[in-house]
Amino acid sequence: TFADGAFTDLAQDVPLMATTVLGEFASNLGGMSYAIRDTEDPLASWYLPNLDEEQVDEMLVERFGDHTEDVTEAFTAAYPGHPVADVLWMEDGLFFGSTRVAVTAAKAAQGGAPVYGAVFAQDLPVFGGVTPPHTGGDLPFLFRNSALMGHVVAGQEDEFAVMSVAASDALLAFAATGDPGTDALPWPAYTVEDATMMVFDTESAAREQHEVELYRLFAEVRAEQQS
Repeated sequence: TFADGAFTDLAQDVPLMATTVLGEFASNLGGMSYAIRDTEDPLASWYLPNLDEEQVDEMLVERFGDHTEDVTEAFTAAYPGHPVADVLWMEDGLFFGSTRVAVTAAKAAQGGAPVYGAVFAQDLPVFGGVTPPHTGGDLPFLFRNSALMGHVVAGQEDEFAVMSVAASDALLAFAATGDPGTDALPWPAYTVEDATMMVFDTESAAREQHEVELYRLFAEVRAEQQS
């Protein structure tokens, strides 16, 4: 049980596997579907194929100001191969008031059974490319149901099937042993020191210090904007 930023003693000896998605409550999909802000041009600032490099640069500077270069470098290090615009449409801690690993870090700090964290980051091709959206966006792939997600993975079915197999194999391993690591995809436990997260993407891998610098910058930008 997790309450008030900490796990109860009841959870001390229970391993945890916690997954989320890159665009949790921030994906550009929302701006083009159920949260349209500009009825005259609902695709404005959201539809990636319509945004040229200059427009993206302007949006980045508007969002991150003097920290833009540092933010984009940290994002590219965390998510190589992703369009830099994705950093505009990822969960940055504002909605939840903390980083995406707050629960994972709290479990690790308890010093009991291990905790394993993951981010589903493979962009969905729907609407020209969107960051993986919203609560539950990881579940179809964890349960190897990518074949039922044709409406959002059309054109990249094979790539998502590969990712889904890796994710579901990890879930099965965790259910059986308490450790999601497999021969094909080793998955070290998250620790406060290493901050290792599994990133499910076109090339899935466990990455140390994942997003640590990026979230530090997000917090710095937010503090300056609120001062």
